Amino acid sequence: MNLSYPDQLDRINRGLKSQEGILKGVASIYADAIESGGLVHL
Repeated sequence: MNLSYPDQLDRINRGLKSQEGILKGVASIYADAIESGGLVHL
């Protein structure tokens, strides 16, 4: 992947936004596990 600043920031931003639902789901799993004193195994 050949990126150049500031285009690389735009590309990363678009990539993260396209995965927002998945990332929020993962964050929720971690938050629930931490809240209950458990661990998340990958």
